[in-house]
Amino acid sequence: MAHPRPDGQTLNSTNVSFMSSLWAIKAGTLEEKVQILWNGILNTYFPPTEPYKIAIKAVVLTDNTALDAVIFEIHALQEPRSSQHLQEPRSSHQLQERQIFMVECKRISEDTLEGWLGAQAQLLGYLESNSNVATCSGMYGACTIGSKVMFFEWIKDSHRLTAISPMLDMKEPIDRPVVEDMLIRVKQYGWIRTN
Repeated sequence: MAHPRPDGQTLNSTNVSFMSSLWAIKAGTLEEKVQILWNGILNTYFPPTEPYKIAIKAVVLTDNTALDAVIFEIHALQEPRSSQHLQEPRSSHQLQERQIFMVECKRISEDTLEGWLGAQAQLLGYLESNSNVATCSGMYGACTIGSKVMFFEWIKDSHRLTAISPMLDMKEPIDRPVVEDMLIRVKQYGWIRTN
């Protein structure tokens, strides 16, 4: 069934920054171009003006010679005993911080069945070693290869990833609203999932 919106509300053909980053992903594109695309997307949906921090978790090298993946991690901040918006904290002790989302970016040449399975196995490893693993019940993650993305939910007790989206290609306008819906889902439920 088609999504009711033919293009994204934010990630759309009139968003020059998004489209420029998307068009830069071509055959032979390495991780850097995919990283630029996702840096823009993540800063749009998890802006520093809201209680989020974005960091590059790891730049993974194969045989210490070639880049294999770039990992973004998203942290949500919240006051203890409150699910409302942050007040002006007086110290870092007044904030709780949790990883809520990890995004693994890989080069376009990994767009094969083996590449996707390998990316999912790596993402599972990153999620299982996240900084709040002792206290969380699960977390969200995404594997991106070139312009394509799949979103996952990791449930701690099951030790596996469950796909929560089909494979989406952001070069297809009809897939962009689904990407946006997934990012909104992470924002809405990421903190709850990590409790």
